[in-house]
Amino acid sequence: MQFRFTPYQRSLQTPFKTAAGEFSVRKGIILELRVDATGICYRSEASPLPGFSSESFEHVLERLHQDHQNIRQFFQAVGSSVGVGNHLLMEPTTGLESAQTVRSAHGRMSHQGGASAQENAPSHSEPIKTPNVSAFLQSYSSLPSLAFALSGLLWQMDARSLDPPNAGKSSQAGAAESAIPSTRHQKKPAREALIHVNAVAGMLSPDALLQHLTRKYKQGFRIFKCKVGLHPHVLANTLHTFAHTHKDVLFRLDANCSWALEDVEAYSSLFSGLPVQYIEEPVAIDRPEQLEK
Repeated sequence: MQFRFTPYQRSLQTPFKTAAGEFSVRKGIILELRVDATGICYRSEASPLPGFSSESFEHVLERLHQDHQNIRQFFQAVGSSVGVGNHLLMEPTTGLESAQTVRSAHGRMSHQGGASAQENAPSHSEPIKTPNVSAFLQSYSSLPSLAFALSGLLWQMDARSLDPPNAGKSSQAGAAESAIPSTRHQKKPAREALIHVNAVAGMLSPDALLQHLTRKYKQGFRIFKCKVGLHPHVLANTLHTFAHTHKDVLFRLDANCSWALEDVEAYSSLFSGLPVQYIEEPVAIDRPEQLEK
């Protein structure tokens, strides 16, 4: 098992403007986990955003250098315990997690796969144990972007374990395939069940925004996340213009906590009649009782 991380820095062709500031450079770290035996490679990204994230790029990079070997050993242990067809436990527990799911899977393999599966199944007197995933991720709670990236690697491993790429190519793999339902032959989810990716638009002039939305529409996007600041009426008018000629679009708005609490109702009403899914972080909430308003 190989674990490595690669910092990157990219200058944006056009500065990205939000109510919280303007960004011309984006920095982050690509995490990569490679399984030696199969060559399978998993990737994720830790990219704290200045002004939004509680941690900095430098904090994440320093922690990765510090914990590099520990992280590699953790994933090595996860890979060894999960195996083909065994589901990675992700529920919060204490200590080493019980591998009841792993034992159950092998039990089904033994029952359905005959003698050869029985011979290869582990003894119940020697239960397989998986590392404590919850405790591992909790140790990075002060670095949410890194915890998110590490959990992304874990979920990729989990998905792979449920649908092994070589299932059915050997007697043992065939037993695993009969025990664990594969997602490969399942029907694709209905279009309504899919989560559609949105295009993003920073705070632009009306003409620039219309050009941007039109270009993204031609690329196939139908959902647009737009940054909105202290002049929401300008954005509302522009979106009304765009929606008038594009009937199949949806909007997601993000004010980055720039609105005053007393303005939320009036500002929100500007977007009535538009296909708006939600307004994200319209106002900063300091006290729970403010939510009642």
